[in-house]
Amino acid sequence: MEIYHFVKYYQGLSLDSLTDKNKSNATLCFDLEDSIQDVFNSKRNPDLKAYYRKLLQNIISSCTTDLATLKIGVRINSDNNKEQALDLKFLNNLRTIHTVLLPKTESGKQIMDLINELKKNNINYKEIIPIIETKVGITNLESIAKVKSPKIKRIAFGHCDYNLDVKHFPFFHQNSREYWSWIEKIVSIIKPYGLKFVNSPFLELKNDLGFEKMLSSLFSICGLDGGQIVLTFNQATACYKNSGQAIPHFNKLPNRLNMKAEQSFAKTFIELFENGNNDQAFTITGEKRIFLSPQEYIAAQNFVSKTQNSDFNFTFVGGCFPVQGNLLFEDLFHQLLKSKFENQYNVNFNVNIIRYERFKNCFDKITTYADNNPIDVLIFCLRPEPILRLTKLSYKFIDNLGGVRRTFNLPYSKHLNPEKYDLLDIESTLIPSNWQEISKNKAWTNLNYFFGFLLGNNQVALHKYLKLVDELTLFCNTNNIPLMIMGPAIRTNTSMEKVISKRLEKFMKKNIVVSEDKYISGSDLIKDGNKLFQNNGIHANKYYHKLIADRIDNKISDIIEKIAKPKSTLLKARHLQAH
Repeated sequence: MEIYHFVKYYQGLSLDSLTDKNKSNATLCFDLEDSIQDVFNSKRNPDLKAYYRKLLQNIISSCTTDLATLKIGVRINSDNNKEQALDLKFLNNLRTIHTVLLPKTESGKQIMDLINELKKNNINYKEIIPIIETKVGITNLESIAKVKSPKIKRIAFGHCDYNLDVKHFPFFHQNSREYWSWIEKIVSIIKPYGLKFVNSPFLELKNDLGFEKMLSSLFSICGLDGGQIVLTFNQATACYKNSGQAIPHFNKLPNRLNMKAEQSFAKTFIELFENGNNDQAFTITGEKRIFLSPQEYIAAQNFVSKTQNSDFNFTFVGGCFPVQGNLLFEDLFHQLLKSKFENQYNVNFNVNIIRYERFKNCFDKITTYADNNPIDVLIFCLRPEPILRLTKLSYKFIDNLGGVRRTFNLPYSKHLNPEKYDLLDIESTLIPSNWQEISKNKAWTNLNYFFGFLLGNNQVALHKYLKLVDELTLFCNTNNIPLMIMGPAIRTNTSMEKVISKRLEKFMKKNIVVSEDKYISGSDLIKDGNKLFQNNGIHANKYYHKLIADRIDNKISDIIEKIAKPKSTLLKARHLQAH
């Protein structure tokens, strides 16, 4: 594993001393970008960067160790910043440089321009590491990976800048499932081009167990040839001594379901950052030693500045669709809606997800939430999965003790195991014991559905579902909660799943009491020439999420317009008041 240790440097720092401590053979990296700034007074930044360039030059020039034996890295400023030209002039004065880190890389052209500038300035170096830190960067990542140069061996990720760019708050760090969706996406794109991944720094400096788990998750995605940015010698040593055990711990991390950010959290973050700051671009908290980034500080300030905005509380009840882990979080339908409405209106679009797997406890989950939280619109997603589970004649599951058992679904039975065990219950997980084998043996799966269908299981399941929807409709009407129904997606994993999914849609449209303007169709398989589901016929892709976002947008725009004025209207009003 390649280790990149970002060093905090200051007057009097000895590179020789750093070298003696560098037992992990990490590349010692010095930052000229985000960590060299005054977040409270940006006018000081040019002078600060000039000071630290001179300081770094003195540190390196006073080193008595043979620089040819050292691995020195420098993160320069981005190419849309005039400071980069001054950084390159500074690098020309150094005797040797191993790694040049290019922040906020968004195109292959930026890399080629940097290669040309390094050559023009006669700068000798071993590698360039582009850092992906924006949505544009991920969108253009394949073209970036196609840049052919022996100097491009690795691609790094900067999650703090990325969070800020896509306007997430609080930030997703390595202790969130959403973070690892980004990593899986990046690695899947760059790996075919022979490029290796360098992971973003872990900001909890004293959380050794968390750091080890992060490394295990990283190894499970990109193997032992990945890289890690570290902030302390302790982290560097942990990387160096790590056994390389690959365990995807991130699969057990919970998704963020209640996405409403709290003002109290933002204000506490700001207070901790400001009170603990020691004239640096970042703050490290006291006992726990947590690195508070300037990016999350800025995001917290941005969030607090929107306190005067109207709140719109969007609640979606569904399964894995709203928290789909194999897509980027910002490409999920509710985030597309949030981005659009918050860009158009002075509104805080608060998303809450209620997950359900079985009918039995779904209603209680919804009412419990509604009793304690405001809901401006509730969208209930009809799902094929509960119907499919109840339609099967034979069902294999894992019981409370972890044993694999088989159950039979008998029509009109009061003791249905698929309704007894909840897929979302950590201690009793009802899942197919070997989904890959079941997928391969589609003939058996179809027969299982077919015989359950003949016994009447499907009819019983449909009426159970209808009873739940009727109960929910009555509750929402009684409590003045606007309710919308999203129709089921059509499963195409097997021919019987497709038949059962379509039957569910037809039955519900015929029997539920909901007007057309409150119904959101979800049965499309192709839209504008694009397939809407992944190859397994089960999981939606980004085109399906975009389609659903557009359809929900058409349904709820009028509601939002009643509580929040468009930003253009407010700007026009302010202009008129000023004159």
